[in-house]
Amino acid sequence: MMTVNGIPEDYPKKVKIVISNKDFNVVARAYIILTYLLCHDDVLLATENTIHLWYSAFIPESLHSWIRGPLYEYILIESYKFRDQHGFEPNTIERFFSDEITDACSTRMTRELAGISASINLKLAYTDWPYLARYLERDLLREEAISARNAVVACESRLDNRERYLFRQPYAERPCYIRFMEEGILLPMGRPSHDIVKPNVTLFDFSSGVGTWLLDDTRGPERRWSRSEFKKTFPGFAKNDIYGKLFYYLQGIITTFHTRMRTLDIEFSIEHNSLSSLNRCKFDRILLPEEETHSYIVPTGLKRWPGDFLNPHNLKSTIITPCRICPTPGRKMNTNDNRHELVDLLPRYFEIPPWKSPQFPIFDTLDPIKLQLLEFAVPVGYIESLFRIDNCDDYFKGTWERSDVFRKEENTIVEPWPYFPGEKPTLWTASTPELDQDIVFEDRYPAVWYIEWDLCYRYRTPP
Repeated sequence: MMTVNGIPEDYPKKVKIVISNKDFNVVARAYIILTYLLCHDDVLLATENTIHLWYSAFIPESLHSWIRGPLYEYILIESYKFRDQHGFEPNTIERFFSDEITDACSTRMTRELAGISASINLKLAYTDWPYLARYLERDLLREEAISARNAVVACESRLDNRERYLFRQPYAERPCYIRFMEEGILLPMGRPSHDIVKPNVTLFDFSSGVGTWLLDDTRGPERRWSRSEFKKTFPGFAKNDIYGKLFYYLQGIITTFHTRMRTLDIEFSIEHNSLSSLNRCKFDRILLPEEETHSYIVPTGLKRWPGDFLNPHNLKSTIITPCRICPTPGRKMNTNDNRHELVDLLPRYFEIPPWKSPQFPIFDTLDPIKLQLLEFAVPVGYIESLFRIDNCDDYFKGTWERSDVFRKEENTIVEPWPYFPGEKPTLWTASTPELDQDIVFEDRYPAVWYIEWDLCYRYRTPP
């Protein structure tokens, strides 16, 4: 969405976006969200329902009816069409000897708006179409959904972890976190939720025969969004409603995306684990998923991945890799020794005398102020040093040999560290409590750093 929102409204050329993932749940959710935004012109209703489909455990009745009704019927008709076209059932022996239909089954949904064409092309293996239909017809009782979610977010063995996560948050923001964990609905404070009652089955896993909650007990919707950015949004009189600010921030992003879908000549191609079909494609921007960047495995059928897929005629074509570092027993990221960068900030924030020692003392008390000092986030500089150790310039070596991609000296598209709270105070400008809060209370587990890569100029051709 951020990429499409950055395209000028008067861009004259066609825009094609390919979404491919080996996780079928990711593919199905992307298709549902994009199709819903394309089919519904009521921008306010579409954006709010998209936020709930994206983050909330429950969705409104109207969205649930659309998924189980028109969208399900459309996919079911397409599934029957492919079955009739090839003349046999999906799981019969004939299907396994027919390679020509493995990736040939696709459907296209197009809308013509004032001479502008917007389309969504869904390409799945022949056997995936009945699976998508069953995915859309899944149902879960509200009581069962609440029980399945509580089994994760209210797990007794994880109580200490959740309390520590909550303890790191500013006092005035804690009711927002508690409300979201209890209700599972992303809404500003004061907004009624009586009509948001249908379980969001896209956030539940049914592989075991019963619905289980997919997310962990501390993964809030603010994860991966810049706290300093969405905090600028005005939520009304509840200025400490951090999730209300995030809601309106997301609403603005989705509203702009909804408009871009109707003003650009754009095509979305959604595919399930079919990178081998992209051999002849060239892209101006590639965003790799986290699991792909850490696997170091070239997808089957591809050579010189991912360098061969960059457009050699565009000097600004870029690969973006989100790299992740999680706390490990051998690399403790939350210890007193790693907090020397905050020695000056913390005493000023809590109005307590500074320590003479460059490191924090080890406390043997239950004093809440001292306990909170121990729970502060790891300094940004320390995590960046770990990134530099793990992700050096030969990141795409090994099985990625001859990819011909090189790391940029500076990022030009995304911030390397998305949680960094804006401008650092200079020698002549004093830090503000808001800036201090962004540094201290940001949730950084796991830590994610975005690195940009491009082709070496000797491999590029003039446009």
